[in-house]
Amino acid sequence: VLGVRPENIALAPDGEGKKFAAINVTAEVTELVGSEAYLYFDFEGRSCVARMPNTAIHKGGERVKLYIDLHGIHLFDAETELRINEELRIKN
Repeated sequence: VLGVRPENIALAPDGEGKKFAAINVTAEVTELVGSEAYLYFDFEGRSCVARMPNTAIHKGGERVKLYIDLHGIHLFDAETELRINEELRIKN
């Protein structure tokens, strides 16, 4: 099981020396929360959420390219639910 926190997903690669994976998703809804927005989206049949600046408003059905910070991913064993990637950390 792959886990990614909402703050590790962005509209553009950001950060010197970081590694990113690009994904294309379908926006479901954007929720404005003060200085932030939460973009709810569908990725391969799964509902997900990303934390964005409040200027990043996407309409339902809109295709959006997002970037996942590979340093922020977490892998879990599906049966035990234990984290398994501590020794597999992404190297710069």
